[in-house]
Amino acid sequence: MTILLSVLANAQSHYNKVAIILEGTGEYIVRDPLGRKSGADPLSKQQRYFDEIPEAFYGTGGVDSENPEMPGLVTKEFEVENAISGTYELHVIGTSSGKFELDIYLTRHPASGSTFGFNGVVSRGQSINFAIAYHRDTTKALSAERKVNPELLLQDIHNCYTLNLLKTKGIYTSLRQKAQNAIDQQKMGQKKAAMNTLQAFISEIRAQKNKGVDPFAASILIEDAEALIKQWS
Repeated sequence: MTILLSVLANAQSHYNKVAIILEGTGEYIVRDPLGRKSGADPLSKQQRYFDEIPEAFYGTGGVDSENPEMPGLVTKEFEVENAISGTYELHVIGTSSGKFELDIYLTRHPASGSTFGFNGVVSRGQSINFAIAYHRDTTKALSAERKVNPELLLQDIHNCYTLNLLKTKGIYTSLRQKAQNAIDQQKMGQKKAAMNTLQAFISEIRAQKNKGVDPFAASILIEDAEALIKQWS
């Protein structure tokens, strides 16, 4: 019986995982539901690496030579076995201005799980935050979301222009003005007008996709705007 229980425990530990792969510019810190940290803060002068989460690993992975968006960039990988239920906080920290792709894998016993993918742009020192809801209870949903606010939308527009993902200053100016107008309208309590302005923002991006707006930028900015619409509604 003791041996059987040990085998079952090991099987559950093997399936109860949170895994994260970042490809592109930046490193990241993961904070588990108990506040313990793993990962790296590339800008810290006091403590760069954290290894507080039991049964967790953070380190450098391989190079994805088949990804045209991230040529020759090394991945940063995190995995924790025997993951506990609750909210994991993820903070992606920019080491320079650039693009990143983030994949989050959540698995649980018996073999089931979900995968979430995000595109992003970041500047040096900027932190982009995500919330990951992990539950061993299979009746509860697994989720991962980027925490979007008006400041992030404006920063993403700026970063996309800096990285030439918005091809002209005219497009940059138009998108930024629409975003700022929506933010101002929301602050004045004009929620419907603010959401309509963001819908116009989304329509402009879709009309310019593969023309003046790079598809990578389009996915990020539309996701930002839709998240704000959801919040404001």
